[in-house]
Amino acid sequence: MLDYLATPDDKVEILADWLGIENMRRHLDTQKIKQYIKNIDLFQGFKGTKRAIEGIIELYTGLKPRIIEYFEIYGDTLRLL
Repeated sequence: MLDYLATPDDKVEILADWLGIENMRRHLDTQKIKQYIKNIDLFQGFKGTKRAIEGIIELYTGLKPRIIEYFEIYGDTLRLL
């Protein structure tokens, strides 16, 4: 049951719950949950980074986002609006 590839589809939600993956409104189907588990190190280890956010958005939508960070436009200088 701990091998996400071998876990039966009807038990994947339980495995996800053990790993702290919430699928509260059933946004993710079984295959997407398995994909999330496969990449859990990216989502947990890089939590809050551009890389992780891109991965999560792509997982949910199927589209690769283009995220532009503040420093990429203005450099390292903080500008107040």
